[in-house]
Amino acid sequence: MGYHTISFIRNIKKRESIKRKIRELGAWIAIYCSIFLVVFILGLLILDLAFTPFASPIDHLKYMWSVYGSLIRTAGPVGIESYPWTWWFPYWLVQPIPYYVVKIVVGGAVGYPIHFLGVISPVIAYSTVPSMIYVFWDYTQNKNSFALFVLSWFLGTYLPWFLWALLNKVTYVYYALPSVEAVCCAMALVLTNKKLPMLLLVVFMVAVLASFFILFPCTPWIPIK
Repeated sequence: MGYHTISFIRNIKKRESIKRKIRELGAWIAIYCSIFLVVFILGLLILDLAFTPFASPIDHLKYMWSVYGSLIRTAGPVGIESYPWTWWFPYWLVQPIPYYVVKIVVGGAVGYPIHFLGVISPVIAYSTVPSMIYVFWDYTQNKNSFALFVLSWFLGTYLPWFLWALLNKVTYVYYALPSVEAVCCAMALVLTNKKLPMLLLVVFMVAVLASFFILFPCTPWIPIK
């Protein structure tokens, strides 16, 4: 919806038929909302029937709002909580969430062969700001529709959490998951730029793979130190 709204504003500046564009925008909004409601309600219904005690998706939504809406932290994040503006700086401003960690001690040496951590890949996370700057530039300079889509996707799934946090509501780093895909798309745009040195592309891909294997939950091949 954000993509079509921005496109609508851009086309108004081009003095195209406003009435036609309003109808197109309204149609897209109706389509998006209808698909979202059907998929969301149907998915929640299947989840409730199979795994939860809730009688209906409405009861489930009421419970979610009563629980998560009441989580307020006026003194700042505690434990695994974090502010949205820190999500793109793992290991610096945001510590990984230790979902399940197995610690082994052998002769005084310590190892973690199993570690399920809630953390965004540092390579992807640290690429967020520069990639979004590039996407914004790509749209303003080249009118790249895909760049506009990626930018709308990222802002639409990320910025609302700022308001949530400013209202002293609790937020966690995994709330950024819908935005991570947009970052990956943005990085794809950056890496497919023909002016990008091949060496930089290779270094980035190696860093992504290295980050994947280091953060992989089961790493028995890493020696205990």
